[in-house]
Amino acid sequence: MTRYFIYKLKIFWWNVGSTSFLKIKKGCYFFMKQKAKIVNKLGTIIIEKSCSHIDLRKSQVDMRLVKNGSTAGFNHGGHFLPLWYLPDASPFAPLYVLNFDFLNPKQVFKGGDMLDYYIENEDTIYPCFVGEEMMIKPKRWAHFKHLYKYAKNELGNRHYLRRKPHSEVDIRDYILRYTNRANLDLGFDTEWYDDAKTGERVPLSYQFSTHIDGADFDIVFYPDINKSPNGNGFGEMIHYIVDKVFAGRGFNIVHEGKKDHVNPFYESCNITLIAHFMGVDITMCKDWQNILSYMGYSKSQQKQMRSLKDQIDSKTDKKGRSLSDDDIEKLNNRLKKIKDNPVHVSNVLMSNKHCLATTSPRVYNYWYKPWEKRCMINLNLRDTMKLSPPASALSKLGEAIGIEKLDTLALDKKDNKPVNFYKENMDHLLANHPQFYHDYAVRDARISYEWYQNVKSIIGDGVTVSAISSTHLEKNIKKALDEHVRGVVSWSRDVTGFKIVDGVPDYHGLYKSRSLFGAIPDNAYMGGRNESFSHGLITGRTYDYDLRSAYPCQMQVMRMIDFEKDPIVFEEGHVLTHKDWLHIGQAGFGFVKFEFPDSVKYPTIPLKSSHPLLKGSPVFLQSGEGLVSAPDVFAAIQVGAKVTVAKQGFMLFDLKRASEMELETPLNQLDVDNDFVMHHIGFGVRNMIKIRAKYAKQYGKKSVQAQLMKILVNSTYGKTGQGIHGNTGRNIVTDETEVIPFSKITDGVIASTTTALVRCVLGIIMNYISDRGYTVHSVTTDGFISDYPWEDMLEIDDYLGSISTVFKKVIKACWGEDLDHKTGKGSILEVKHIQDSWFFNGLTRCNISLDKNKSYTNPFTNNIEQYDGVFARGGYKGDKDFYYADDYTQRVVLLDKIHNRRGRVPDFKSDMLSLRDVKEGNLKTITHIFSSFAESQKSISFDFDKKRMLLDREYSHIKDGDFKSDYGYFPSRPFKNMKEYEYNADIHKGFITLNHNIKTDADYLGYQYALEYGLPPFKVLREHKLTTNELADYKRKYDQYRIRQFLIYLLRFEGRIDNDNFFFHVGFDRKDYVDLIKTVYGIDCLNQWKDVQKRGFTGYDYLNAMKVLYDLEDYYIRVHAQPLQFEE
Repeated sequence: MTRYFIYKLKIFWWNVGSTSFLKIKKGCYFFMKQKAKIVNKLGTIIIEKSCSHIDLRKSQVDMRLVKNGSTAGFNHGGHFLPLWYLPDASPFAPLYVLNFDFLNPKQVFKGGDMLDYYIENEDTIYPCFVGEEMMIKPKRWAHFKHLYKYAKNELGNRHYLRRKPHSEVDIRDYILRYTNRANLDLGFDTEWYDDAKTGERVPLSYQFSTHIDGADFDIVFYPDINKSPNGNGFGEMIHYIVDKVFAGRGFNIVHEGKKDHVNPFYESCNITLIAHFMGVDITMCKDWQNILSYMGYSKSQQKQMRSLKDQIDSKTDKKGRSLSDDDIEKLNNRLKKIKDNPVHVSNVLMSNKHCLATTSPRVYNYWYKPWEKRCMINLNLRDTMKLSPPASALSKLGEAIGIEKLDTLALDKKDNKPVNFYKENMDHLLANHPQFYHDYAVRDARISYEWYQNVKSIIGDGVTVSAISSTHLEKNIKKALDEHVRGVVSWSRDVTGFKIVDGVPDYHGLYKSRSLFGAIPDNAYMGGRNESFSHGLITGRTYDYDLRSAYPCQMQVMRMIDFEKDPIVFEEGHVLTHKDWLHIGQAGFGFVKFEFPDSVKYPTIPLKSSHPLLKGSPVFLQSGEGLVSAPDVFAAIQVGAKVTVAKQGFMLFDLKRASEMELETPLNQLDVDNDFVMHHIGFGVRNMIKIRAKYAKQYGKKSVQAQLMKILVNSTYGKTGQGIHGNTGRNIVTDETEVIPFSKITDGVIASTTTALVRCVLGIIMNYISDRGYTVHSVTTDGFISDYPWEDMLEIDDYLGSISTVFKKVIKACWGEDLDHKTGKGSILEVKHIQDSWFFNGLTRCNISLDKNKSYTNPFTNNIEQYDGVFARGGYKGDKDFYYADDYTQRVVLLDKIHNRRGRVPDFKSDMLSLRDVKEGNLKTITHIFSSFAESQKSISFDFDKKRMLLDREYSHIKDGDFKSDYGYFPSRPFKNMKEYEYNADIHKGFITLNHNIKTDADYLGYQYALEYGLPPFKVLREHKLTTNELADYKRKYDQYRIRQFLIYLLRFEGRIDNDNFFFHVGFDRKDYVDLIKTVYGIDCLNQWKDVQKRGFTGYDYLNAMKVLYDLEDYYIRVHAQPLQFEE
């Protein structure tokens, strides 16, 4: 029995004797869950349905005549012919709907009767939701009617009933789905356990989540492993979901078995599958290899191949005309060309470890009755790992959208299990806590689904956030400039000055100015500045400063290029000065010679070496020659370098001047600096930043909306550099390496100038800090760690303002802030971390502080603020205990390992196999099974890297709670030139390979000896990979090597009379040394002694020489030392 109570906009409804309950209040539905359980060949299937998303809103009346003379009732709704002056209404609208304000038509236009009414009366009534301005176009309506009539007249009753509209479906949605113009989005996740004997994954469940027709659906398949040991197939589960669970909702997936597969439903519905680490989950489906096999060719290519095969087999063309042998040969050649040229990896499938996504749908041909009945799944893959902040865990995405991921720790504690026991043993969780397991499993699929819906609604659909950013950038450029510039802004004509032809840039087709530069900007493109300037324990308070929105801001500093004008050219020998620049944001490229004064601690011009160990890694030398970007040279001149144009020349693009532009309306004064207009890309990025600021104000800074816009803005720069260096990707379908092509916004000028401007600003700031007597310890892309005081931070902005007013204008335009010394607002910098009294600075991207959530007084506002100290792991992964430890514990553990290291620090390899490995071996596991513990380990050097020359160790002492150390620290200087840099790289590699460190004065001395004399050749092997005999031979060879270094110390470095040599004080001669070495090592070194004495040496390993000395001293003292006698 159903009852309705109507009072304004509040409706209460219930079904007597039913488990369902509904309440409408304040415009929202609240449903209790409805649950169904089915057992069939796919195992046990649990289907849960709940309503929580429907909104009842008023709908406007659209009183207009349609083409047959009838008038519309509800906007986008249905109607019948009016009676005199009465308004139109849906013929099947419930009575209560007609009695009060017009409601959301989604609550009205439902049911097959209404659809039949429109089709049966198509000659007299034309639905008002059909029209060129509506979501259902006339052609779509006509196509739907044809298919719908065919199904009703031709299909068997069983198949037709599945197509009959469900009572909950909106007929407009039904039409779009029926004609393949709507997608079924499915969040997807799997749970499994690892078989103890085989190590293979055993599937426990497959979870699908979606929202359709006002209801949330969560569908879980529990496969019967006894009957199906490989689990379920993706195709059969999708077939069941669409054909059974969602029957009558417009998604038609079944091929009805007509002869020769000729029927209008040959193409099936569109499925978008969403998962977090898609490759991990989809490989749990037993047909995943089959899915991949269909992804090598695009949908259009597959159609072409089918058509060509049919013509070749029948020897007739599409119109039934016969084909000659020559015609068939041509068609075969056409078919071969398509087969040999599947759409490339970047256009089809993106794989990063186990992240998978498709840039366009791929048809998966699933036979649910082999070779008799099939369905065609038009499949799209989306991976939320690529649609979220980098390295985001699924739990973090859930928190952001208000869906907390369930935690098993409480159950571990309750059942007296080890921490994370149930998380790592899901079969035990299912057995002991089945309901919790079910909720846990469903939650992951739901989070993936809801996150993707947020992405689509806020920033749009795409494979990655950076791919989506391309579209946003172009759109926002046009939007920002539309009111000012006459005509439509063209990306190739106005922004880049070149076109992409057949995937390759044509720099010579549009402008002479761009042609003169050619590929030089591409070759000059380098990444951000990442360097450590010291190594060891740094005492005193330090701050981790960030450039605010570094790359988006510097895109706004860049000025608009005038491609109509010739470049500004400088010939060989010209000494460059700031007078040669029109603006700091001026793009330019060329070859220069440079030299920085000795007083400059942080040179600003990066060069690349061709050395095998250094290829691609930029280094900042004191002097050198090479290809550079203009902003790097600008910074060099600012800090006092002499820069001279080299033989190949140097050029700057001329710039657009606002005073010369024909504008519809004047530009904002913040968009112009000294008459030079901001670059097009700056307009686009600024518009996106404003949207982000709007979202932050409306929804909060940490809202999904604001965070997605932040990622979108920051991703824009990276897309401008895609494909420039010819990087490659592995095609998981063909297993071939393919070159990643240019994106639609790739431009070497924009990418090179943007990253160079960030380096330029950092370089100027760091040298300003140095001139003020402070130190920069580390720089990482867009930030740096320094002891420069927080209270003086705005003096840096004043200094930058003296160089150019553009920086303050960009800050004002983005955040609406003027530079204010009282509030601290308007700065280009912000404090990210504070190290209260000390931190450990290891190498690039390895910085460790033990400070957590400490309180500090903001020097501008006097507010108390909480900050953590910096923690960058330097690539360390750690074991399971480290992974699950809290942040502070991880800091303590890693600091201890680095502080007390001897040689390289042991670490663990990733045990996750690549998808390529899984595919090639057709494996049922994604976990690499190591043959031994040693095999699972790798090692990391946490010694200072080779980008600068270390100087003598300086004293520093730390006593902080349980941590005490006099480790000290090593400052550094820039390399003088490329020759010194490359030589040091060779020595550094050899030194670290020999398992040496640079952490003590003795270590540093050993490194200096190596730099002066070189290192002797010796091949270090991985001992755990050697056989017993090989290991014994290797150890003996290594001992001989070490003994030789000791003899070099004695004979060539006067070690026999070294006061630190214990044996000098006991009067050892050659025979004594030879005898002692034979006793300790079992090696007769007399011939080596004579050889070193006669021939000299090539290379000297001082630290291994000292190890032998200490071994001999220890042995001698243990054997010959007399015990002390004490009187009683």
